[in-house]
Amino acid sequence: MFSHYYSQLESGATGIIAESDIAPLEKPTRLEALRYYRRVAEMFDLPITFGETVLSLTTDAATRELVVRTRGTKGEQDRRARAVVFAVGYYDHPNHLNIPGEDLPHVSHYYNEAHSSYRQRVVIVGGKNSAAEAALELHRSGAKVTMVHRRATLGASIKYWVKPDIENRIAEGSIAARFESKVVEITPDAVVIEHRGRKESLPADRVFLMTGYHADFDLLKACGLEIDPATNVPMHDASTLESSSVSNVFFAGGVLAGKDTAPIFIEKIFEIIIEINKQGTPILLVEQNALMALEVAQRGYVLETGKVALADDAKALRENEDVRKTYLGEE
Repeated sequence: MFSHYYSQLESGATGIIAESDIAPLEKPTRLEALRYYRRVAEMFDLPITFGETVLSLTTDAATRELVVRTRGTKGEQDRRARAVVFAVGYYDHPNHLNIPGEDLPHVSHYYNEAHSSYRQRVVIVGGKNSAAEAALELHRSGAKVTMVHRRATLGASIKYWVKPDIENRIAEGSIAARFESKVVEITPDAVVIEHRGRKESLPADRVFLMTGYHADFDLLKACGLEIDPATNVPMHDASTLESSSVSNVFFAGGVLAGKDTAPIFIEKIFEIIIEINKQGTPILLVEQNALMALEVAQRGYVLETGKVALADDAKALRENEDVRKTYLGEE
């Protein structure tokens, strides 16, 4: 089951809905999501401490309590708990290219907004979802955009409604692209790339390195949590997500992805759904990645403006030319 329009962010557990203050939008915005998180925190009166850095994690030998040492405005202090969950995400730690010029002031690993790049020459390094979305927004805000990607094609994990858009912009030439290319240097006014042994200098006023992020592996090690040296995935029990090295420590979210963040949010989730369904549990799946959803489903529904527009076997919907053109963005 999938929806062509998705204008609300809703949780069945809390009954909270975040809607745009202006008009319903096709997809939830970052501001809507943040407002939803605030409302959840308020509803459950969650105690939240800001501005503290976790330094270490130990176990009290006498009480078996976990002791988390932090540093904040009041200095260092210890917090005790029966269990600790590491849901640290990974956006604070970008994957660096380790090339000359990466630390120049016009270079950033984070994309925020497009207006400041109006009529600027912008080079985006990367070929997955963040790079594609940034390229489209910058292009439509008046920037001259060039994408540089080390692979021969864009990433398969790009959102299904974004992928045909970025591919069409590249095909028509409104967004330039250099595939199978790597960045070797960034200068104050250019990005030097290499493609099959030949170098090219791309003029650039701004550079966005959308090369992905990773969890704080140093923090995990400082807390005595073992990680797989090959994947950087913390060692854990897959059925409980409990650490294999420290009892009553659990992992949640992106930290479980290690070096590769995409599978945990896409392939792994679908693997779990398939396994649950094999055990005889019916599943109602609401998923934005419609193609993947229809691959695992037996039946599908197309919702348009809150009403069922089409209903059929999943295979039939996948092969329906009108569905693929109208709702999946294929041409």
